[in-house]
Amino acid sequence: MAVLEDEKTRDVYESLQELYGQLLDEKRSKGRHETTSNMSTSLTPESGEKYNVEFLRFQSEIHETYSTFIDTLVEQYAAVSFGDLTYGRQVAVYLHRCVEAPVRLAAWNALSNSRVLELLPPLQKCMGEAEGYLEPVEENEAILEAYSKSWVSGALDKATTRGSVAFALALHHLSSFVFISNKSDKPLLRNKLVKSLLRDYSRKKKHEGMMMQFIEYTKPSNVPLQRSNMEERLERLREACEGNPSLLSEVEKLKSCLKY
Repeated sequence: MAVLEDEKTRDVYESLQELYGQLLDEKRSKGRHETTSNMSTSLTPESGEKYNVEFLRFQSEIHETYSTFIDTLVEQYAAVSFGDLTYGRQVAVYLHRCVEAPVRLAAWNALSNSRVLELLPPLQKCMGEAEGYLEPVEENEAILEAYSKSWVSGALDKATTRGSVAFALALHHLSSFVFISNKSDKPLLRNKLVKSLLRDYSRKKKHEGMMMQFIEYTKPSNVPLQRSNMEERLERLREACEGNPSLLSEVEKLKSCLKY
């Protein structure tokens, strides 16, 4: 904050952030058109094209204890930032999809445990293009479970109302993994996530709006869901319940709230 409180240094810092975001987007764009075969390769949901994803390897290329730095950074952010946009953009970049999974997980858990997810800026004001935080759809089990844990613990409640990138990420990746990713891919994890969200909804009716967004979610560039698509999503929720009558009743309650 000492740097950001000085007008001249803040201007320089913000310019550096803009440049970093541009370089990040260029690297992503180039990576989408490269065919690779290492473990950091994934697929775009639209085209199935392979591209290099996790090229920001802070832990493996800078220091193996980088997560400790993340903890310290988040602790300071929680204590002195007061939601400062420039500071928030710097913290939020560690949630970018191109950051290696252990660092993304460490950043999310630190922010969630400190109850400051809501202080992060909106997705559109983060460094780089919004798509860089959303694609490819998250498949890392630990990160998806961390999103779910924050959801059911209430750590995302304020982030939902304040338009924080945190809720945008959790909503996009959880909904996309459950409803858009290949149905046969990681069915146990999918069922586990759905059950957790439904149990939370049964206890906290104030999360009804969040569950509506979860079921109805489409990327901003996509057209709204059609009735047939909505039915397919509800059926996927029912399948995830694995016959549990109390959870199935929650699905029916959600269905009655949907407008389609």
